[in-house]
Amino acid sequence: MTRVDNGAPNITIAISEKNVVAGVKVTVDGSQLLLDSTPVASWTDDYSTTFSLDLAYVSIDGQSKPLVSGDILFDAGKLTLSVADEANNKATAEITLTAIAITGLEHLQNLSLQVDQMVNLLEGVTITEGLTLEKVEVEQDGIKSVIPDAKTYTPEVPGLINIIFTLGRSDGTTIEVKVENLMVKGLDYTAPKMKTADIIQERYPWYNNLQQSTRDFIYPHLLASYAACNHSKQENRVHIIMGENPDASDVENI
Repeated sequence: MTRVDNGAPNITIAISEKNVVAGVKVTVDGSQLLLDSTPVASWTDDYSTTFSLDLAYVSIDGQSKPLVSGDILFDAGKLTLSVADEANNKATAEITLTAIAITGLEHLQNLSLQVDQMVNLLEGVTITEGLTLEKVEVEQDGIKSVIPDAKTYTPEVPGLINIIFTLGRSDGTTIEVKVENLMVKGLDYTAPKMKTADIIQERYPWYNNLQQSTRDFIYPHLLASYAACNHSKQENRVHIIMGENPDASDVENI
């Protein structure tokens, strides 16, 4: 009597989610699937000992492409498995693929940035294993400039900025992670306290010794002379520049 296998294989998922941003190699080894060296799925059957396996990568937008052992995964999406036994009974499963290069970026989004105040852009930020930080840039008004040391960044111009991290993979490719619309505040402004200055009395001490009527007469002339910077080069003399004749009898000689 021939035994009939009516049962589909049993797929066991060891890891349901994997971050592949640094580049992960797909390997089929017997009846198990590995991502890099980590077993993520295996399958068994109560009847069959040999299986056929179909692997596919499904992108976030739903596009699907077949995979074979040795392929490299980089992008977020899904890895789907279809395992068939000798009787062509099939079982399917899937593993979620993420592509997270940096965690902790909410620290940057909550960071208080101000002109002339140093901040550490890497504080609280973790780069995914397998990636290396190649450079950090600031972008403002469409212009990018490299930040020499992201741990001691000091903003120079107020306004909205973007921070761009460039990360390298082991295969030589790079990816960019951008944190947008961070506000840099300007310097704190303290309004000056104003007080009235009596320039004439402070600059010309002899003025205080004149009679009041004389002081009242020459005050506007002295003020005009001071404002016009029309000072005599001889010490203790000031020109009166109101169009008067210094030799006239009604002009005060100072």
